[in-house]
Amino acid sequence: MDSLFVINIKLPKEYKAWIDDVAKFTVLVVAVHVLLFITRQSKTQADGLFNHNFLKLLLFTVIGLSAYYLVFRKLIRFRYVDDDIIPEQCAPYCFTFAPQLDRFREWIKKKL
Repeated sequence: MDSLFVINIKLPKEYKAWIDDVAKFTVLVVAVHVLLFITRQSKTQADGLFNHNFLKLLLFTVIGLSAYYLVFRKLIRFRYVDDDIIPEQCAPYCFTFAPQLDRFREWIKKKL
């Protein structure tokens, strides 16, 4: 997909989803805040468009996403029933379950 701007990022591909989500949530929080600012009834000088509450919300959103991608996903990985590929980094720990998983798959195929 062609874009108006291209930003080259020198990070491993494992951080791609994190960068995409941080950008996505930043745009979402800014858009929601601008719309709420435009539609509210009482407009005072103290409630500026980008006040400290907005910046705090944006910062906490980015910190929360970063904690998920940089900590939680490193500790816990979800595998689904139809995932046939075992990641290389967990292959030494997962090999003992491969025969049981194959038998389980065969059993499921017979039942269906």
